[in-house]
Amino acid sequence: MLLYMEKDENAVHDLLRKYYEGETSLEEENVLEEYFVSHSEERAEHGWFTGRHILKNEIPSSTLESEIVFAVENQRSRVALRPWYLGIAATLVFALLAFITYFTIVGPSAKLITVASGPAQQKITLADGSQVTLNTNTTFEYPETFNGDEREVWLKRGEAFFEVSEDPNLPFVVYTNDTRTEVVGTSFNIRARDAVQTDVTVITGTVSFNASTSKQKEKVVLHAGNAGTFHSREKRMKKLDTLNPNSIAWMTHQLEFKDAPVKEVFKTLETYFGVTIQTSDSSILSCRFRGSFKDADLAEIFEVMSFSLDLTLSEAGKTYTVSGKGCKPDEL
Repeated sequence: MLLYMEKDENAVHDLLRKYYEGETSLEEENVLEEYFVSHSEERAEHGWFTGRHILKNEIPSSTLESEIVFAVENQRSRVALRPWYLGIAATLVFALLAFITYFTIVGPSAKLITVASGPAQQKITLADGSQVTLNTNTTFEYPETFNGDEREVWLKRGEAFFEVSEDPNLPFVVYTNDTRTEVVGTSFNIRARDAVQTDVTVITGTVSFNASTSKQKEKVVLHAGNAGTFHSREKRMKKLDTLNPNSIAWMTHQLEFKDAPVKEVFKTLETYFGVTIQTSDSSILSCRFRGSFKDADLAEIFEVMSFSLDLTLSEAGKTYTVSGKGCKPDEL
């Protein structure tokens, strides 16, 4: 078989491919090794074959280190060896070093876990102790363990609140489809319900909010009490110095309206309850409303609004129509 391989280069590649797919017999592997010993010019292929052979047989790193020391010392002491054989030895040492580095320093990629919260909120504890609360209909992906120099997670869709365990040497990074948010230890909310807009609200600590999945692109630094918004279509990032008091109402179940325009009130209620609110007269949106609600349902809030602003309400499924005399733009 060896003689046939020496005459047909494709036979070598076919056998290598068969080996990578785990289909070679021990006899075929021995033929491959014998072939590379007699063909020093094909060092790259020999290095890959050697590395795969090490991985396949799961040789402990301590054994690999011993083999490297032996190979190096043996190479130094046998300077009379033919140059092609020294090249193979160097390739073997390189392959062994590469595999030791990968498996003892970097390690294999951690298993990724995907969670879809569905109609109920869900809380997750990550490997570093960080807490992530998922809002309804949210898809989140995270590693079983953190490897490398960053703690990376992915908010695929929806909204999540993060309480990150502090580690100055290991930044915590959240990716959405088009943004990158990096922190060390802080608490913040990210909303990425669609492909149009991503919102970050910082409760404690400091956040670096990038308008891309790369940390080299446009970014803003957000401190506690700040918020940031990225519009993907317009490629525009905006920083807000004042938080919307209801930005994490989905988690606290507390709604606060302090002399807020009814237009903003309705928008908040639509998001919070998952409904559509329309008006019979646009002047209603110019009215202002004050109110504080804890664990209240929509009917309770509408009852208070109807009394204070003289409004009437009709309902059709999840669509609500509000009628009333409205307010002038300058009327409180």
